[in-house]
Amino acid sequence: MHRPSVARRSSISMTVIDYPWTKTKEDVAAFYNVEETKGLSEERVKRDLERYGPNELPAEEGKPLWKLILEQFDDLLVKILLAAACISFVLALFEEHKEEDSLVAAFVEPLVILLILIANATVARPSSTAALGLPESLIPVQLLWVNLVTDGLPATALGFNPPDLDIMDRPPRNPKESLITPWLFFRYMAVGTYVGAGTVGASCWWYVSYHDGPLLSWTQLKHHFKCRAGGKEWEDIDCDVFDDPHPMTLALSVLVTIEMLNALNSLSENQSLIKMPPWYNKYLLFAIALSMSLHMMILYIPMFNTVFQICPLTWEEWFAVLKISFPVVLLDETLKFIARRYIDISPRNSELDELEGK
Repeated sequence: MHRPSVARRSSISMTVIDYPWTKTKEDVAAFYNVEETKGLSEERVKRDLERYGPNELPAEEGKPLWKLILEQFDDLLVKILLAAACISFVLALFEEHKEEDSLVAAFVEPLVILLILIANATVARPSSTAALGLPESLIPVQLLWVNLVTDGLPATALGFNPPDLDIMDRPPRNPKESLITPWLFFRYMAVGTYVGAGTVGASCWWYVSYHDGPLLSWTQLKHHFKCRAGGKEWEDIDCDVFDDPHPMTLALSVLVTIEMLNALNSLSENQSLIKMPPWYNKYLLFAIALSMSLHMMILYIPMFNTVFQICPLTWEEWFAVLKISFPVVLLDETLKFIARRYIDISPRNSELDELEGK
């Protein structure tokens, strides 16, 4: 702690009452020349401010953003996820894959793990230290559950996908073409951006818009760390709302639901769900049902609520989860349509388009 100078300490000691615990409140008020009901006069406040300076601690030096991000990785569960992703990458490099799709799938899962970890480190940690100002949406144990348990079953079931309907109409793949094409990378980024925005947005929705929530303003939400310090803008706010498990539960539920919908989107690279409906892969439907059952288990069994720092959701909150999650299907359907029409055009589809135009 910062220690005052000798001159300042001497001036302070001159105005400290001796043995204050032996004095009555009237004696203390008379010694400091204040009134019990009115306190200090404005003149006295100005004089003391000039004499002693403001009553505050010296400002702490802030850490650079890159250090705040690296600190997010200093967690055992996060290190386990990183190790799993790295091992998966190495195995994907040296393992022989007979089919191209299996090679892509081997890279995608560790890539998703790394992207989620990096996104969490970039968003959650700076937000908790006021770099972004929003409360944390997810914690490492929740990410570990999503990646290793909830997402594992649908990812395995996708291996039983039937071939695309237009597979015989496509030209052979160029051997010089990169594994991840620019268009495929854009699709990953577009869907991933929506996943991140939906996850954080679900948490913010509870704070700002939900009628059973605290109904904070955006300014209050961005400066939530100032709540316990007090002030006029926090007079009617119970600061314990920032420890409420509902926002984190909504964020986790949105993430799980979006991942299940993404699994349905992955039935085909470019074919619409209308042409290749979900029941084309019954194993995937079973895996999604089992994953959602596991998610319900940790939501509605009190023992798991403590471990994952979550709570049960109401029907209204589940409806909000579905409204936030479902647009990812519309987004991917739009991207698939663009790919079929303008990016991955097969010769047969081109001929059909020309005939339809005539």
